[in-house]
Amino acid sequence: MKNLLIRGSGFWRHFTILDPPGDLPVSPGGVVLTFDDGPVVNGDTTIRLLEVLAAEEVTACFCVIGSLAEKRPLLLQAIHSGGHCIVNHGYQHIPPLFQQSQAIADEIARTDAVIGSVTGHGARWFRPPGGLISQKQRDFVGSIGKHILPLSFFALDTETQSHTAEGLVTRCIKQVSADGRGVVVFHEQKFITREESVPRHWLPQAVTAFIRRAKAAGMRFTPPDFVENRPERNH
Repeated sequence: MKNLLIRGSGFWRHFTILDPPGDLPVSPGGVVLTFDDGPVVNGDTTIRLLEVLAAEEVTACFCVIGSLAEKRPLLLQAIHSGGHCIVNHGYQHIPPLFQQSQAIADEIARTDAVIGSVTGHGARWFRPPGGLISQKQRDFVGSIGKHILPLSFFALDTETQSHTAEGLVTRCIKQVSADGRGVVVFHEQKFITREESVPRHWLPQAVTAFIRRAKAAGMRFTPPDFVENRPERNH
């Protein structure tokens, strides 16, 4: 499925966090780097990503699954200590589109409790698992004090393997350059079940390539604090 097809679909426009680049409060040339579905409990993918970001002097958003972060609080602490933004990504990675309001609230609260045990407070931002959420659910999430963390295109990196990582980087650079700005998402692992799934050992190297090629193209990596003053989207 191509990104342009996703953008053109009425379903994806109305039931996902996908936003047109022009609607993002990101200045021209700015890129916000985000990571979903971590931290990785088995393996060193999360630590290696943190090392890459430190070396490249980039601050990112880590959208953490509460049940995984609960198992590895030291990884959550490392993300926090690195100055990165920690985003609530639900406790068991269940898309809100398939949940009632109370279940959504419970997922968010459980994950906030895990995040708060390290940072001293819950996350200000929430990214719905699967990127699936209705306007009614957006409104509900806003009513409990959360901002929705958007993205500007789906790189479909969950379908990428080590031998196709270069194509993923090229696709991301092409799209961000065409859009002139963006909120980019990579996935620390392919999270299929409610337990630890398939880590992505090739990801840190691909992220390094993406950052360096984006900088070479004149893009700059923007700290992810833009969401704090972001108006909620209405359709």
